[in-house]
Amino acid sequence: MTTLSAARLLDVLAQGADAPPYARALLLLATASPSTTQDALADWSLGRRDAALFDLREQLFGSTIEALAVCPQCGAQSTLNFQTAAIRAPFASTDLRQLQAQIDGHAYSLWLRPVSTAALIAVANDSRREALLLECIVEAQRDGAPLPATDLPAELLARCGNALAEADPQADIQLALACIECGENWNAPFDPAGFLWSEIERWAERLLREVHVLASAYGWSEADILALSAVRRRRYLEMVTA
Repeated sequence: MTTLSAARLLDVLAQGADAPPYARALLLLATASPSTTQDALADWSLGRRDAALFDLREQLFGSTIEALAVCPQCGAQSTLNFQTAAIRAPFASTDLRQLQAQIDGHAYSLWLRPVSTAALIAVANDSRREALLLECIVEAQRDGAPLPATDLPAELLARCGNALAEADPQADIQLALACIECGENWNAPFDPAGFLWSEIERWAERLLREVHVLASAYGWSEADILALSAVRRRRYLEMVTA
């Protein structure tokens, strides 16, 4: 994974400012993995994508994650502090997963591909609730004969969703939380891609403030300031604000 410069990260933020979440995740990966094509990255399972984003996150900000949780019962806020290793899990490869079932006297066989960024892109404008599931069904048979995925019974589609989730646990991170105020227990989803993007946005805001201060004080260009290491920028800031 390529080390991203401050200037390159700012460019990535600008490129993804109006993009949907899945496109932002792909943009981050493509920038950090220039030797891999975007099409190949888009075919990765979401779990593999998120595992790679953890690698990038550790490179940029370290392995300790601090987040804020809000109790759904009483609204109390609590700060979470954990390591990325604590929420790493196995992820799905691009291999197809076979699902067989007997429903209403019929034998069904399905071949599923894991949910990927490519699948999300394919159904971005499809309003059907089952659109993503249908996109992941490569082939379906009933009693040995080909069957359109749209003709599958709802019960079987539900099993498809469960099978895809079981095959790619890294793609569905749930934090088990407890409220210290009211004792409520709940599971909160954690989105590595969205969380990392928010962290980069906060980092960029701080960095641009530093650029403004140093440019105002010394007349340096943005490129000159960004070329400085974080340590040297901090030293100059200390002298300016002393």
